[in-house]
Amino acid sequence: CSDLGNIGFDAATSASVQNGQIMLSSGWGPTVGDAGQLGFQTFDTGTDAGMHIFDADFSSDVQGIANSDINAEASDQNLTFEGNLQLESYNGNVTLSASGNRTLSVAGDLDLYAFEGTGAQEIDINAFDGGVVDVTGDVYLDVGRSGQSNVYATGIFAGTVNIDADGGTISTGNLDINAVATGNPDPYFSPVQYAQGGNINITAENGGGITVKGDLNAIADATGGNLNFGSSAAGAGYGGYVTLSFDNGSLEVKGNTYIGANGLGGDYVGGGSPPAAAGGGGYGGTITIEAFDDGSFDTKNLDVFAQGIGGDGFGYGGNGFGGDISVDAESGAQIKPTGEVTLSADGRGGYVIGDAVFSGSGYGTTVFSSSQYAGFGSGGDVSVTVNDGVIDIGGALTITVDGLGGNIAGSATYGFGGQGSGGDIDLSVEGGSLTVHDDANLVANGVGGDGTDGGYGSGGRAGITAYDGTITLGPNTYVAARGIGGDATVGYGGYGGTGIGGEAFIMALSSPGSGVEVPAESGTITGTDAIVDASGVGGIGGAGNGDNIAPGAGGDGFGGIGCGECGSVPAAYIIIDGTATLSLRNVDVLSEGIGGAGGTGVSGQTGGLGGSGYGGYASVTYTDNSLQGVGSGSAAFGDLDIRARGVGGDGGSSDTGTQGDGGFAQGGYVALGTYVGLLSMGELDLEAQAIGGYGGNGGAAIGGYAFLGAYSGGTVHTTGDANLTVAGYGGEAST
Repeated sequence: CSDLGNIGFDAATSASVQNGQIMLSSGWGPTVGDAGQLGFQTFDTGTDAGMHIFDADFSSDVQGIANSDINAEASDQNLTFEGNLQLESYNGNVTLSASGNRTLSVAGDLDLYAFEGTGAQEIDINAFDGGVVDVTGDVYLDVGRSGQSNVYATGIFAGTVNIDADGGTISTGNLDINAVATGNPDPYFSPVQYAQGGNINITAENGGGITVKGDLNAIADATGGNLNFGSSAAGAGYGGYVTLSFDNGSLEVKGNTYIGANGLGGDYVGGGSPPAAAGGGGYGGTITIEAFDDGSFDTKNLDVFAQGIGGDGFGYGGNGFGGDISVDAESGAQIKPTGEVTLSADGRGGYVIGDAVFSGSGYGTTVFSSSQYAGFGSGGDVSVTVNDGVIDIGGALTITVDGLGGNIAGSATYGFGGQGSGGDIDLSVEGGSLTVHDDANLVANGVGGDGTDGGYGSGGRAGITAYDGTITLGPNTYVAARGIGGDATVGYGGYGGTGIGGEAFIMALSSPGSGVEVPAESGTITGTDAIVDASGVGGIGGAGNGDNIAPGAGGDGFGGIGCGECGSVPAAYIIIDGTATLSLRNVDVLSEGIGGAGGTGVSGQTGGLGGSGYGGYASVTYTDNSLQGVGSGSAAFGDLDIRARGVGGDGGSSDTGTQGDGGFAQGGYVALGTYVGLLSMGELDLEAQAIGGYGGNGGAAIGGYAFLGAYSGGTVHTTGDANLTVAGYGGEAST
C-alpha cells in the first residue's frame, strides 16, 4: 500500500501496484510475464515523457521508468521510500535531491539507471542547504554504455554521475558507480568502435558531508571494440574522468575505495592470416583527489588506477599510455587512508599474437611482411602533493608509472618487442606533513617487450621532495626509474634490447624567504632504509639455430646520466639544501649500467656476445643554492653506498662449442660533497668500477670517476670505513 496523493506526474505518467510493488512509468506501461515477473513495455521510446516525484511516503518497493528526465526531490516536505527504489530514464537524466533541511530517505537499496539513449546521460544525487539524502542499503548508479546495444555507432560514450553534498549530507551503504564504455566485442558486420569512459564527480563543500558505510567503487573505464575484419585496427579505449573534491567538506568511506579510469584497446579476434590487424590503443584517463580549506577524505585501503593497455593484434600491437593521477591536500585539509594506498598509471603495449601476411594475388600466395611491432608502452603521471595540509597513510604506499612494451607472443613467429618508457612521479610537500607508516615504493621503470629483438626500455622520473614541512617515511623506501631492455625470445639470433636509466631522487630543500610576505621555508625528510635507483639493464640475446643463424648479442645497459633539460643534475641523487634536514638509515644511490647476456649457441655454435654496461651518474650533495651561508640543517645516514658501476654482460653459453665473449664495461661518475653543513654516515662506499663480462674472452673494462669533497664550511664525517673504487676489472675468460 502507498500514499500516491502527493506524487506529481507528467501527462503520460501512470502508477500501479503489482504484487505489493509500486510501479511508476512515463511513456511505458507495466506488464507481467508468463512466470509472474514484473516489467515494463513501450512501443515508442522517443516521446517526451518524464517523471517528478515529491512530498510522498512510499511504504513498498518502488520501480519507475520514463523516457525523459526523472526527478525525485525533498524540498517542501520529506520524501520517504520505505523499501527499495529503482529508477531508470531511457533517454534523459535521473536526479535525487534534498534541500531546505528536508530529507529524502530510502530504507532499502537504491538503483539508478541512465544508459539506454543515443547520447550520454547523467545521474545526480544532491544535498543542498541542510538537505539530507539517506540510503540505508547499497547504492548502484549506472551510466555505462555498451556497443552491443548500438552496433552501428563508431564511438561509445558513457555518461556522467555527480554526487554533491553542498551544505547537506549524503549517506549510503556500499556505493558502486558504473561509468564504463565498452565497444562491440564482436563487430562482424558493423564498424569498429572506440570507447570513451564517463565522468564521475563526488563533491563535498561548504560544510557538507558524504558517508559511505561500506566500500566505494567508482569506475570510468573504457574498452575499445574488437576487430574481426574490414579494418586495419581495433578500437581505442579512452579512460574517463573521476574527481573527488572536498572544499570544507568531507567524505568518509568506512570500507575500501577503488577508483578506475583505465583505457583498454580492443583486440583482433578474427581468424586466418589477415593483412596487418593492429590492436587498439589504450589511454588511461584522469583521476583527481583534492581537499582544500579543512576538507577531509578518510578510507581504509585506497586503490587508484588510470592505466592504458594496448590491444593485441596480428602484425602490430596497440600502444598503451598511462593516464594522470593527482592527490592533493591544501590549506588545512586532511587525506587519511588507514590502510594501503596504490596509485597506478602504467602504460602497457599490446602483444603481437599472430603474423600479418600480404598476398601476391588474392590469398593464393602469402608473403610475410617485412616487420612486425608489439605495442609501445608509456607510463603516465602521478603526483601526491601537500601544501599546508596533511596526508597520512596508515599502510604501504605504492606508486607505479611503468611503461611496459608489448611482447611477440601467441602464434607470431617474428617481430620487434615493444618499447617501454617510464612516466613521472612527484611526491612533494610544501608546508604541512606527509606520512607513510609502512614501505613506500615509487617506480617509473621502462621495460622493453620480448621479441625476435628485445624492445628498448627507458626509465622515467620518480622523486620525493620536501620544500617545506615534513615527510616521514616507513621502514623501506624505494625510488626507481630503471630502464630494462626486452629479451630476444622469439625466433633465432635477435639482439637483446637496450636499457637506459632515468631520473630518481630524494631532496630536502630550503629557501630563506624575503621578509614577512615570503617567509623562510625548510623541508624535513626522515625515514629508515632507502634505495634510489636509475640503472639500465640490457636484455638477453637470442639463441642461434644451430645452422645459419648465429646467437644474438645481449643488449647494452646505460645508467642514467642526467635529467634532460637540467643537464648537470645526476640521474640518481640525494640533495640536502641549506637549512633543510634529512635523516635516513642505510641508503643505496644507484646508476649502474648492466649488459645483457649473449644468446645461447646450439650444435657447436659459439655463444653470443655479452652486452656492454656503462655506469651513469650518482651523487649525494649538501648544497647552499639559496646562499644562506650556513648549514644549520643536517644530513645523517647509516651506511651510504653511491654506485655507478658498469658491468658487462656474460657471453652466451654453448651446448658443445665455445662460450661467447664477455661484454665491455665502463664505470660512471659518483660524488659525495658538501658545500655547507655536516654530512654524517656510518660506512661510505663510492663505487664507479667497471667489471667486464665473463666469456670465452673476458670483456674489457675502463674504470670511472669518484669525487669526495668538503668545501669551505662543509664537513663529511664517517664512523666507519670510507671506500672509493674506480678500477676497471677485465672479465674472466672461460677458456
